[in-house]
Amino acid sequence: MERFDLASLEEILGIQPPWHITSVHIDHASREALIKIDDRDKKKLFGLIEQQNKANDLDQRVSGKWRYMRIGAYQCNIQAEVPVSAGNTAINLSLLNGPAFLGHPERNYSNFHRQQVALMELKGLNSAQICDLLETSPQTCEQIRTDISAASPQARALAFLPTEVDGAWRQVLCDKLHIRTNVLPLKLLLSKLKLAAAKTENAIQMGEYCRQLRQFFMANAHLMDGEVDQVCGLSSEHMKRQASVTKQRQKLVLPSLKNAVWIDLLTGKLNLNSGSVPLNLLMSRQRVTFLQAKDSATRIAAIETLREYFKKNHRSLRAELVLINRAMAINEKTRVRLPNPDHDIWQQILSDDNLVSSNHVAYKLLLSKLRAKVKATHDPVVKLEAARSIRNFMQQNHRSLQRELSAIVKQSAAV
Repeated sequence: MERFDLASLEEILGIQPPWHITSVHIDHASREALIKIDDRDKKKLFGLIEQQNKANDLDQRVSGKWRYMRIGAYQCNIQAEVPVSAGNTAINLSLLNGPAFLGHPERNYSNFHRQQVALMELKGLNSAQICDLLETSPQTCEQIRTDISAASPQARALAFLPTEVDGAWRQVLCDKLHIRTNVLPLKLLLSKLKLAAAKTENAIQMGEYCRQLRQFFMANAHLMDGEVDQVCGLSSEHMKRQASVTKQRQKLVLPSLKNAVWIDLLTGKLNLNSGSVPLNLLMSRQRVTFLQAKDSATRIAAIETLREYFKKNHRSLRAELVLINRAMAINEKTRVRLPNPDHDIWQQILSDDNLVSSNHVAYKLLLSKLRAKVKATHDPVVKLEAARSIRNFMQQNHRSLQRELSAIVKQSAAV
């Protein structure tokens, strides 16, 4: 295909920079199109040889192939190399914030396909109806359902939100879909984006405005149930009731034994104000045990006892579980999102002592060691490993490095 055709296809599929199509293979017998994409720049040497950007090749990548959307009678499948996903879950907040055409490298469905299945289930359709409408297999639907169930409460609550290529966002920005809201920040953002959208005819720019609006919904969905329902097209009262029931079923989960919310409960940082006398008595006993424990095994046993009580009495402790899930959502939302290891901010920290000042002794010692190692060589691999070491240290010690983390996030936004 000619480059003009590829550019047009990118626009149709909602594939935006830095991603671009590298090749298209059409199987007319199966009526499927395999579209290979890449997000790395290619530089031609002497007009003959193409060389991948070496800095990007330092990232460990894995190939994935995902079912995307249909174009006419043909099913489009996307193939790309993506960074190795962190975490054990197939659906997480990082993936949900990614483009519609990508997915988890160990799954065969894209974000777009997952969202379609999740929204149809939210509207009350059964598996057979979903498979028939989306022309997908029962195995894929069941896999998506299983992955959503295994995801965190925050990821489950956002799994059905339309992706950035969904026409609903463009309809909102073009005033074809009016969002009724009392949320002032949303009103201000809508005014800004609608004005910008009215002035542009650039498809890439319009896609960026849709992405910005979706990102706002992603970050504030727990405060905008009514607005999310409007974007999702949950118009009838029956659909809203069905969605409400499904959301509640999705959101209420029992935290794992390692979740920090149990520590917050046993240290008094989180107060459930429960009316259950047995629970309050158990909490008092386990709190004393936890605070007076001299080893980690005793503290873990105190958490496990409390968790088992919630597991056995979850039906009568629904109100308490709602508060626990809200606390989990707040913890997840307020967790600082550090830049990727290949971001320039890490190299600036390694070269500039005053960029992010700190009194944290272990952090300063680590920086001193890594700076000496980087200065001794010009190897880009050593620099990237040093950046990863700093980032990993930040993640593991985020509670004691809040000031430094905030400074890094602000500096990285300006880089």
